[in-house]
Amino acid sequence: MKKIAAFFVLAIALMSAAPRFDNQTITQSTYITSLMSTRAIELGQVSGYAHDVKYGWNLDLDENITEIIAAQGGQFSPISTEQIISVSSSSPNDTLGGTGARSVTVECIRQDYSQEDIVIDLSGTTSSLSAVPCLYVNRAIVNESGSQRQNVGTITITQQVSGLVLRQIPIGSGITQSCQFIVPKGKRVLVEDITFTIIRYAGFLGARVEFTGAIFSPATNTVYRAFLITSDSSLDSGPVKIEHPYTFPREEGEVIWFEALTDRDDTRVTCRANLLIVDTE
Repeated sequence: MKKIAAFFVLAIALMSAAPRFDNQTITQSTYITSLMSTRAIELGQVSGYAHDVKYGWNLDLDENITEIIAAQGGQFSPISTEQIISVSSSSPNDTLGGTGARSVTVECIRQDYSQEDIVIDLSGTTSSLSAVPCLYVNRAIVNESGSQRQNVGTITITQQVSGLVLRQIPIGSGITQSCQFIVPKGKRVLVEDITFTIIRYAGFLGARVEFTGAIFSPATNTVYRAFLITSDSSLDSGPVKIEHPYTFPREEGEVIWFEALTDRDDTRVTCRANLLIVDTE
């Protein structure tokens, strides 16, 4: 009986120490397990913290050319001046009142690095312009669709003047595919983990790919390459994951992105990065 009584005393003590969630706030946070705190942040129950996942692919890497892991491919170059952005589709059906995507919400990063979410109505293959200029774009997502319930063309977001492609929404994906993030004003970011994958497909003989994590700091006007790892799909199986690749937070205005370099044309790769975003204001 004494053992049973002691067990119940211990159980009550543990229950009293566990976190209690009351709608949107934690009323007691003296003891929070890693699992519970992560889930609470994901559910928006921890004020000042948020999770984001950056997912992207590049389905056409060229041999011996370093490219960003994003649907549009190419290389990243820092941008110094915000511009009006242009949004268009490869399909005339992606238009207001059409059967495909009708509008998109764009996470616009302004010149001062503040983030402003703007809705842009689509006009098919004709460009639609944003009401405000953007320095970068963190993400774009289909806001509304017609009877086909998806974007039926590739939606491309470019700077109006320079023509620089900022983001793409591939056919049917509904959201930009880009493993790149710009830290907004009033935020700090921790990159918690990153997963890279080389996609195998019929006729592909495998490739040796170098994956790189890069950071641009506007404060120092310098690009930093934080890590480089190699995967060979003819030898390895499964994804490559890196835990806590950056040991210190990234600051507002900094750009985080991931690159790939292959030894074989037509290599297809994906990237997934989990981010912890912390308010500083």
